Amino acid sequence: MRVTAVLRAEHDLILRMLDAEDALVRRIGRGVAVAPERLLAVVEFLTNFADRTHHRKEETLLFPALEREGVSFERGPIVVMLEEHRRGRSIVTSMQEAAARASVGSVEALDEFAEEAEALSVLLRAHIQKEDEVVFRIADRLFDDGNHQALCREFDRLARGGDAELYEHYHTLAARLEEDGSSGRSSQALLVSPRGDRERADRVAPRLLVS
Repeated sequence: MRVTAVLRAEHDLILRMLDAEDALVRRIGRGVAVAPERLLAVVEFLTNFADRTHHRKEETLLFPALEREGVSFERGPIVVMLEEHRRGRSIVTSMQEAAARASVGSVEALDEFAEEAEALSVLLRAHIQKEDEVVFRIADRLFDDGNHQALCREFDRLARGGDAELYEHYHTLAARLEEDGSSGRSSQALLVSPRGDRERADRVAPRLLVS
């Protein structure tokens, strides 16, 4: 298997979660009740899968392998990818802080989460497109079968064989978030944002509602 196929599959999962995140943002904008646990779940995915799993593979294995083939770390696509990784981490930190405050009853924090999530969605979607269309094509041109196989083994070693379990866990989480977004319901504690419905928010804040 090509290492770029592994990374593209991870991109597909990240994009699916971004779709679910976007649906949560739209609910917040409409003043629809949102479970704070859902916000925390999105942050957990972004931290543990998108960054610590996916970006770690790129930064510690793929990009150095490209550098060994002559792709510069100081200019060109890799330096852009690394900067966007750093920007994404900063946004996720802000999302985490807002989600934590929402989980203890802050309705104002929902708006902050939504604003940061919108920014992250735009950033990551453009970032993934650049990697798929530029960086991975460079890798496929430069790497032979031996390079691909060696990197795939290193990916497995880095994940300690846990990638399959991660994929299953996060695909299940994405499905739950998609179901919440389509049904407008949640089995978790809910907060209502003042962004979409100030009067309704005033009635429930700062209490948590349980559906």
